[in-house]
Amino acid sequence: MNQGDTKTPTTGVREASGEQTPEMNLDSLRQEMREKVGATKPATQQQQTITKKQDVDLSSTFSNPKYKAVRYGIIGTGHGGSRLAEQFYQFGYKVCVANTSEQDLYHIQLPEENKIFMDYALGGAGKDMDVGSAATQESEEKIKQMIEKIFGADVKDIDAFVLAIGGGGGTGTGSSIPLISMMSDYGLPITVLYTLPMGSEGTVTKANAIEGLNKLSQLVVNRLLNGLIIVDNSRIEDLYSEVSLGGFFKVANFDIANIFNTFNTLSSLPTQYTAIDPMDFTKIMTSGGCTIYGKIEIPLHIEDGQVIMDEDDITELLLQNLQNSMLAEGFNVTEALRFGVYITGKAEYLDQIPASTFNYAFASLNDELKKADLFKGVYVDQRLESSLIVYLLVSGVGLPRERVQQLIEQAQSDVEEMEEKESNVRAKMEVFQQTNSTKEQDRYRQKKKDSSTFGKMINRRRDRS
Repeated sequence: MNQGDTKTPTTGVREASGEQTPEMNLDSLRQEMREKVGATKPATQQQQTITKKQDVDLSSTFSNPKYKAVRYGIIGTGHGGSRLAEQFYQFGYKVCVANTSEQDLYHIQLPEENKIFMDYALGGAGKDMDVGSAATQESEEKIKQMIEKIFGADVKDIDAFVLAIGGGGGTGTGSSIPLISMMSDYGLPITVLYTLPMGSEGTVTKANAIEGLNKLSQLVVNRLLNGLIIVDNSRIEDLYSEVSLGGFFKVANFDIANIFNTFNTLSSLPTQYTAIDPMDFTKIMTSGGCTIYGKIEIPLHIEDGQVIMDEDDITELLLQNLQNSMLAEGFNVTEALRFGVYITGKAEYLDQIPASTFNYAFASLNDELKKADLFKGVYVDQRLESSLIVYLLVSGVGLPRERVQQLIEQAQSDVEEMEEKESNVRAKMEVFQQTNSTKEQDRYRQKKKDSSTFGKMINRRRDRS
């Protein structure tokens, strides 16, 4: 063929076998194939519209109650739990909260009917778990009325409960067991979202957090709880070390609720790749033991619109950041029973990455987690730029032994110091030091005696004589 000649493209199949492939007209071939599948007419406007609806815009789904794999009813208790529940409300969940502090409830951005003030004692629990427990039991009837009002009679409007607790508070931690008892009456799965305190929290908060975690762990072991999600504010503090003190909990609560909501939303959506469906997500969430989660951002090397990466680049970044990406630390991820991997990215970049790259990443993660049951999903998110976001949901792991031990040691050390201070109160309040106490006390007693009414009378009589 001369350089100026053109040739109609061919299928290439016959060329590979050494046979001469006849030239073919691509328009004719398309028409022939359309006729074979019965699509002899161009798609109607209605059909085109239906096709477009299949590409779900993620920006409009995350706060839409329609796009949820599981219809969770969120209950927040205490200050920390109520703040978390408030954030879930922004994502379209049915939410209600309870607290013994009317001041704290005032700033929770929820309809008033979604809030219960447990009026008990002086208001608040003073970090006393017994007060939180007693207040909850006394308010049981009011709480159940609120639950049925928000979640529907017999809670028919939801599929499962999530109880959000800020570990360490008197109301939140103290109310957990009575609330779980109430919720269990409805026969729905119950998951607890429990936050561990920061290192800067006080002695009582740390001690409460450990005691509460111990009680909840026993409920999981006895299958009275379907799952225990652990989030560590100390870990989030490391991730967002540049955030101001005033903005820390806003950022932390958003991230905690946002990542959980991402799992629940993506699991409800169609994808042209591979999906984690609602039953898959439910299996992960009900594995028992503890559940942890996080996300990893993987930058893509882009040149002229093309992804330039080796096959193992994505896998390396995943494995390097697996532990550090979680919103809790001290866990042994090799104990995991199940885990979900949700990969999101722009369609034009996902289409360029070979399937073998993703498969290698999934297989490597499976090896790292010692052959846990793997669930994988790949989803288009056109909001992203030149990166992939990988969301990891790991369930069935044991308690974070290192972190728990650290909290116990900190609490014990703080308690010992506090007890020493209390034992020194008497010494600190003594007017006379022990070294010269006898002489000074004798002088003081004599002066006191002399200055008394009786002493003055005696002294006057002495003077006259």
